[in-house]
Amino acid sequence: MQKGFITIPILIIAVLGTTLIGGGGYGAYKYSQVVKEKQMVEAELTIQKDNEIQDLKEQLALEKEVESIASSTEIMTDDEVEEETEPEPKVREVIRTVTEYIPVEVPIKPEVEVAEVEVEPETIPEPVVEEVEVPNTVDEEVKFAINIVRQTAFPDGYGGVYGGFEVEIAITAPPETDVYVPQTTTNTIGASIIGFSYEVIGDGFSGIEDSKVTCSVKRDNNCRIKAGRTSVVTTTIWLYPDSESNGNYALRFRDMAYYINNERKTYSIDRTTSRINLMY
Repeated sequence: MQKGFITIPILIIAVLGTTLIGGGGYGAYKYSQVVKEKQMVEAELTIQKDNEIQDLKEQLALEKEVESIASSTEIMTDDEVEEETEPEPKVREVIRTVTEYIPVEVPIKPEVEVAEVEVEPETIPEPVVEEVEVPNTVDEEVKFAINIVRQTAFPDGYGGVYGGFEVEIAITAPPETDVYVPQTTTNTIGASIIGFSYEVIGDGFSGIEDSKVTCSVKRDNNCRIKAGRTSVVTTTIWLYPDSESNGNYALRFRDMAYYINNERKTYSIDRTTSRINLMY
């Protein structure tokens, strides 16, 4: 080995050491870049999800406000989906029979000198008034049958889960009287008449509640069940949880209001669904 020159093995070792040190620094730099990009993507997805939920809340609030304006009109007007002439109400006839009063002469015996005889007047019967009412053949009974009570979980596409809760009721109207069921629920904003009342079973639900009542024949925001026919009315309630509403929830359908002969009546449903695990 000559003095002042680097041998080939030493030169190779020096080059390899420089390469390894430079490559390790570059790898650490690329790793930090990947971590930063992942954090930025997660932050953007969170903001996008919050914005879409806020837009959904504003849209649902606007739709409920429009529905409340439409439902402020009382039922029983002439506009309907299916035009039909309303049957005229029957007038019940009352037949009265009066027995004519005829005075009766009471004979008086002649006076006798030995003794006076008093004759009591004959008792005259009171006139009899007989009242006969023609029977009303209209059957006022409305029949109900609960076909379905169920619940369904739906993924929201962002890792969350919302729930749908449904009850299906078959209603049979009397032979000569229509039945009307308001298409409103507990969460309908501004509704003066509640068709279906319910309550959420669970700990402190604070998300969005939405609902829909469907049937085959409608009239002025009411489901119409024609006289002598059976119609199915389906009510669905949706629960959209927020960040503070994660948990298990169920729905209890309490009762249903309906109208017959312009009189409001109530049918007790009293059915509770199974619980669903809702996640934001």
